[in-house]
Amino acid sequence: MIHRSFDLDLLIEATECHRDLFPVEDFVTWFNLPRNIMLVEGRDVGLVTYEYPGVYAVHWYYQDARGRDAINLGKRMVSECFEKYGAETLRAFIRTDLKASRWACRQVGFKSSGIIEFSDGDKNELFFMTKQEYLTMKGTNKWVT
Repeated sequence: MIHRSFDLDLLIEATECHRDLFPVEDFVTWFNLPRNIMLVEGRDVGLVTYEYPGVYAVHWYYQDARGRDAINLGKRMVSECFEKYGAETLRAFIRTDLKASRWACRQVGFKSSGIIEFSDGDKNELFFMTKQEYLTMKGTNKWVT
């Protein structure tokens, strides 16, 4: 069952795979911002970063969930964001070389807004989901988890 967690050690463990991109200090800073939300199921972590009232950026660090289980967990975490934490819009920003992550984001129901290329050559795909889109999908068999 998904719950909000305040377990910094679990966050550090779950994000170890990205230590080359983000030092531990970045996650400690994120963790200490009270509007950010850490969702957990087992050892799988979802980060919900407050951007503006009703707008959150999401990122998942799954240690155990894979394939269909990971997609269903993403859907359940999206439900938590919209139904319990006042989200109106969710955003995801995924490096273009992470093809499986981009595919999974689409499977969860996010829509791409295109590729953004930065001055350093880094390319990311920007995804969004609104609460209205979520509610429409939730009423269909596409949202079965």
